[in-house]
Amino acid sequence: MSPRTLILLVLLLAGLGGVAWWQTHREATAPVVGEQALLPGLDRGRIRSVRIDQFTYSLQLELRLEPSGRWRMVDPLDYPADETVVGWLLDCLTQNKATAVPSPDAKGLGLAPPRAVVEVREEIEGREHVRRLEMGQADVDGQHLFVRVDGRIVRTLANLDSVLDRPRDLWRAREIFAFDPRAVVEFRRHGKIGKSDGSELEDLELACLLGPAGWSAVLPFEGTLDPTIVANWLALLASLHAKAFVDDASGRPDLVGLDRTALSFEVVENADRRTTLSFQRDRMSSAWFVMRSDVPYVWKVDREAVAELLVPTRAFVDRQFVRVPKSDVDQVHCVFGGVELWLERSQGRWIVWNGPESERVHSSPADGQAAEALVGKLTYTNFVQRVEGLEFGADDPTAGIWLRAQGAPFGGRIGRETRTPEGGQGFLFRRDGESLVFLADPAWIELARTTRASLESREVLRLRELDLVRASITGLGSVRKYVRSSKGRWSPDGVDQEAKEFALLVDRLIAVRAERWLGPDEGSAPTDVLAVDFTDGFGNVAAYRLGRIGERAVCDFLGRRAEIDPALHADVARLLAP
Repeated sequence: MSPRTLILLVLLLAGLGGVAWWQTHREATAPVVGEQALLPGLDRGRIRSVRIDQFTYSLQLELRLEPSGRWRMVDPLDYPADETVVGWLLDCLTQNKATAVPSPDAKGLGLAPPRAVVEVREEIEGREHVRRLEMGQADVDGQHLFVRVDGRIVRTLANLDSVLDRPRDLWRAREIFAFDPRAVVEFRRHGKIGKSDGSELEDLELACLLGPAGWSAVLPFEGTLDPTIVANWLALLASLHAKAFVDDASGRPDLVGLDRTALSFEVVENADRRTTLSFQRDRMSSAWFVMRSDVPYVWKVDREAVAELLVPTRAFVDRQFVRVPKSDVDQVHCVFGGVELWLERSQGRWIVWNGPESERVHSSPADGQAAEALVGKLTYTNFVQRVEGLEFGADDPTAGIWLRAQGAPFGGRIGRETRTPEGGQGFLFRRDGESLVFLADPAWIELARTTRASLESREVLRLRELDLVRASITGLGSVRKYVRSSKGRWSPDGVDQEAKEFALLVDRLIAVRAERWLGPDEGSAPTDVLAVDFTDGFGNVAAYRLGRIGERAVCDFLGRRAEIDPALHADVARLLAP
């Protein structure tokens, strides 16, 4: 054989080998021949069950959709499914795309036999429709997978393999007590636990109810609870997860000692659904066994998860005086040292008076800023400490601070001044209807001594001169009318000349202050009455009357009467003189 012939044969063999390699590689890498849905026509809303045969873990299980919309494992055992994992699987089945594999080799692609089989059952117009998917080997890129769907071999994303590649327990829900903490209206806690120093057992007994004013305890004391601590505790309970499933004890809690529980938590939801969680220590580890009153399952949970639920009962107590928004408070009632003070929001304004509530008719306007400041100090105050072991003694049986917010009363009585064993100095305080006693800071108690004079407003009326366009003064047989120009000059009506005498009085006429507020029945009818009216650019009229009662001058405005500076009445009277 000549060298030339030999070279030609070598080249021919190399060419044939390259063609064979190219063909094999072409089949293995599955070039794209059109892309479509992995399971064409599959509607997630119509899926009723999914059966999985996963040969890697010798796993066979069936998932079924319940009428409630939750997924449940029904084979090989009956148990709630992990909604997240089921969701991942459904996403793969309904959202994955696939490309056809031309001239596929089922055995070479790992489909004879398959590594896993998934059967999806849809309900279409009342009839069951089954879709079958078989999993083969991964593609050489590691990101795709060969599958057979309804008899055709395609290439799809390997995320499907990631979802299916898990043992049975990872398909099970690990939530032990899934509930909405906002729906809870009552909860109880029973049991004792050893203190960290090992000195004694701490009683965890606590029974709580949700009322119109928030959470309150009925056992082992009666008192308001901190809403943040309660909400956090319920959220921890709702998020309790299983570390492991104790299937051998399902229906037989006595096998793990749960026939005599060390701890129990009972929750009542607003639909009157009452559920109890019972706990017992695992003698072989630091974990706890848990069972729920409405299902037969038994779980094991970490010690740390249980420890978070063992908040001392005293920590639930609310040390804030009240928990209502400042804007919701519409009444304050303070009594101390024989003085009774009322502050009330009336028609968008604050009024104040002394004496019993019946003396409201003798109220006077309160300064808005002073009233809001008092309410703010009352609503954002914490007690110094909870007092235990000291009897609540009231030197003044009626001394106390009370609020009303949206019709609901809050507050309580002030007790004697004392010093606690811990060194706190202040006054004892007890909320109405509660057994808890607190120590209130003396500075806070001073709020109960707030005087009417410190809250009263001295402002009878205040108008903005820039808003005014006309004024009228009538009395003593005369009438004076004035208009204000766009440049701010006051002139007699119909006369293009500045009204200098009136201009000198305007500031005092639109900002009248009281020297003392008078009751509606205080004093005789005023004489020398002068009517003052101001009109703004929108036609709104502010009208008030000036008069005299003996040597005093008074102003009547919006149904209230105030004693004012006599000089104002005298100066306006001179303006009306001929």
